[in-house]
This record gives sequence, C-alpha cells and structure tokens, in this order.
Amino acid sequence: MAIEVQVLGSGSKGNTTLIKNGDTKILLDCGLNVRVIIERLKAVGITLNEISAVCITHEHTDHIASASELGDAYNIPVYANKLTAQAIKRRVGVKNVIEYGTPTDSFGIGSIDITPFAISHDAVCPVGYKFMDRDSSFLYATDLGYVNEDVMRLSQGADVVMIESNHDRNMLINGHYPQYLKERILSNKGHLSNETCAMTIQKMLERGTKSFILGHISEENNLPELAFWQTTTALDKIGASIDKDYKLVVSMQREVSERVKAK
Repeated sequence: MAIEVQVLGSGSKGNTTLIKNGDTKILLDCGLNVRVIIERLKAVGITLNEISAVCITHEHTDHIASASELGDAYNIPVYANKLTAQAIKRRVGVKNVIEYGTPTDSFGIGSIDITPFAISHDAVCPVGYKFMDRDSSFLYATDLGYVNEDVMRLSQGADVVMIESNHDRNMLINGHYPQYLKERILSNKGHLSNETCAMTIQKMLERGTKSFILGHISEENNLPELAFWQTTTALDKIGASIDKDYKLVVSMQREVSERVKAK
C-alpha cells in the first residue's frame, strides 16, 4: 500500500500535512489551529483520534501552534529531535514529546519508516523528512534557505517531493516588508524562491521523481499561479510535459490540497 500525501494548509499562517498508509496516519507539523486541523481532516474523511503521531520540522509558530493541544489534550505523541523538542517545550509547554535524538536519527511510526535530515533555516535544529514504506517514499523539504546535498541525495528515488516555492524574488524585493525581513528571507537560512525551486525540481525530475508539491507559498510575495508557471516553464525547457511526464500540485494556505499518491 503506497503512501498518500495531502496538505491541509501550507504558508506563513500555518503548516500541516497529512501522510498516511493504511492505519498509519501522521501529521507533519501542526501549525494550524487545532479546530482547523479537525475540520480539514473531516473534509478528507479522517478524525483526530485516527492520527498516529505528529512529526515536527522546527519550532517556529507556523509549525507548532497546536503541539500542546494535540500532544497533551489529545494524547497524540509529538516527535522531534532533541534540540527542537526542548525549544517547543519552552515555547508552547507541550509535555508529550518523543525525542528521537540527532537530526539524522531514523525512526518508525506504524508502517512508515522516517529519516530526518538537516536543512538550513533560522531555527535551533531544523529538519526535513523522508517517509518510506516497502513500496513508496515521500520527501518533505520546506523552510530551507538553500538546497543542500542531503536534500538532493535523499530525493533520489522519492516518488513524491514537497518543496517550497516561497517567494518571487522581484515581488519580495519591491514589496512592503522591512529590509531586515527581506534579507532574512533571501539569506541561506531563509526560504527558497520560485526560481530556485524550479531549478531544483528540474534536477529531481531528471533523477526520477515524477510527482511534486509546491509548498509554503507566500501570500505577500508570491502567487500560486506564478509559482506554478515558474516550475512548468523550467520543465518545458527540458522537454517535460505536465500530466504526461510529471504531476505538479500547488498547496494552499486556506484549503486542503489535492491528494497525491506515491505510486
């Protein structure tokens, strides 16, 4: 049975993604309000008491807002590396946290094996994750200032990759954000631009990945249509046609995105 991925919400106002394989159902981050998570799970036919665990990428509020309620009130185990676990305990007071050690210590939840990997972002110990079962795999890499070797190495062989297409560089530079925030986003500990995302997806497609999800699209410095266009244009240049050679889904902040099956 292949892994299935459905983004419940992605962006600066909250990030939560559902990963499931049979009875194993994992929330990747819990940055949405718990009531919103419940509503969006219901929309895809799942209740909160079916969730096996929550995996956290880093301690920013848009990724952990509901950690205390999910972990302690609903008794859902929250997984994080040691430094991130300490940070989210300080920030939201959650107690039900399982520390898996370093950013590269693999672990399992139900029928899914999980390999974390270090990414570059302005958090204490940020990670992405690769989720695998016997038949399929899914790589999640958002909130990264640049694409490091681990991202590319682990993406090889992945059936689905979710990667951020956070901002259009011109919109960001000419926008209303204060200069310090623009510099943060553009830095090696910030977020990927549409252009960088498109070039990365081009390389991943050439290495065999066929399905992609664009995530963490800024509502201030980007447009979903622009992110989509940038990626499809880059892939057109290597002769790849959407829905023939690859699948591309744009995740949204305020609604559940299309389900993507990893096979």
